[in-house]
Amino acid sequence: MRGDGRIFKRGEIWWMSIYVDGREQRESTKSNDEDKARKTLRSKLKEVHAHELDPTKPFLTQRHRKRSIADLLDALKSDFEIRGIASKQNLSNIKRTRADFGMVRATALSPEVVDQYVEERLADGDAKASINRVLQLLKQAYTLAEFPAPKIRRLDESDNVRRGFFSEAEIRRVIAHLPGELADFTLFAWTTGMRKGEIGSLRWEDVDGGSPRTELLG
Repeated sequence: MRGDGRIFKRGEIWWMSIYVDGREQRESTKSNDEDKARKTLRSKLKEVHAHELDPTKPFLTQRHRKRSIADLLDALKSDFEIRGIASKQNLSNIKRTRADFGMVRATALSPEVVDQYVEERLADGDAKASINRVLQLLKQAYTLAEFPAPKIRRLDESDNVRRGFFSEAEIRRVIAHLPGELADFTLFAWTTGMRKGEIGSLRWEDVDGGSPRTELLG
């Protein structure tokens, strides 16, 4: 019966065939013992039935279980490129996330591992905002892949408030002592409130020549 699945041999190893959402899935039982193979099949069928009763519980094939977080991030990067949001900043954050978590198997990531990562970065003096960008991308990667994600907490950034703003007279005095290219950069930052990384990623096509801010800088 289709709903009961079946086992069959490939060489010396028993394989199983099951149906999930109307599609056949074939996986190795990794055993040459028929009784053990049937036991593996029964266990897998329980996962299928749980998924059928509650479709929000994903069914993971062997192929899915082998996927690393790097695989999920590659898919996320492609999604960003398709949607036109693969900015320099986003790609840089994906690169950092891959460096920190890429080698971890997606099914192996636990809340404890994430919390330890956060604690280590905080101990190194890293900004909460920078840590949150990595955590955010992790969540997005799991969501896009429709993969069950561990609990990933976000840090409170309410204390990340910019202080000590310069008046125009003060910033003009600073600019007077800077080389021309830095003077323009600094004035632009003061006028727009943008961060250094945001300004550095701008291209000419991002500039609106008729905007009030552009006229001010001119």
